[in-house]
Amino acid sequence: MINFFEKCINFSMSLASKGFMGKKASADAKRLRALSCFGNDAISPCPHLMKSKHFDSHYCGACGCGDKPHTQLTVKGEKYGKLDYPYLTCPLKMPGFSNYSPADPREVSENSRKCQIEVYDVIRLQEIEVTSPDPSEEEYMVFQKLSKLGKSTQPK
Repeated sequence: MINFFEKCINFSMSLASKGFMGKKASADAKRLRALSCFGNDAISPCPHLMKSKHFDSHYCGACGCGDKPHTQLTVKGEKYGKLDYPYLTCPLKMPGFSNYSPADPREVSENSRKCQIEVYDVIRLQEIEVTSPDPSEEEYMVFQKLSKLGKSTQPK
């Protein structure tokens, strides 16, 4: 479970990455995030994926944010879902998220979902439908700066 201070920093960085213009993560990042959360026919969904009791969507049960409007992973139409944030962390540090950390080969059984996603066919990944424009070069540069800032605030 993430402590309150880390949650505040992560949420602030996500909001900053969205900016005032509603920037969104690249389509490739969102596809990887969707695969990490929802799985597909070959990969099981995340065990922490929760069906919302209030909305027609899902939220992360591991991050501790709960079932709120702004914590829904995906939303219908052009609204902004949690997976849309350019900077977004995952408590399990799964592929597609800003704090992604590769699976440790010594812990394969604990990381089997992560391992499956890490070696997932790039061509099949393109088949996952998401609504997200690719960022401009300027947005990409801002995202890179935020990523470096996030790494410098992580405890060592």
